[in-house]
Amino acid sequence: MKTVTSKVDDGTGGSAFLFGYSSGVILALEAARVLPNKVKKLALFEPPFIIDDRRPPLPKDYVEQLNAAIAAGRPGDAVEIFMTKAMLIPPIL
Repeated sequence: MKTVTSKVDDGTGGSAFLFGYSSGVILALEAARVLPNKVKKLALFEPPFIIDDRRPPLPKDYVEQLNAAIAAGRPGDAVEIFMTKAMLIPPIL
């Protein structure tokens, strides 16, 4: 996040209009929150927020599964856990 805010607050005294797409929406919103006097406008497209109950909840041990895969040096497994458990993409058979 520091990189995003440093790009917005470059010391020139100017302002910024930000565009965020997908997870970039979160970065743009955070930059606007941290630098409200710099960010004058936001354009946000397809934020990755789930705001209703159309999707099943994540497994209770989802974060633990991710952390265990990462700690064990298995980043591919962590990606698979994310894709199958959070994104609900069927696993490769």
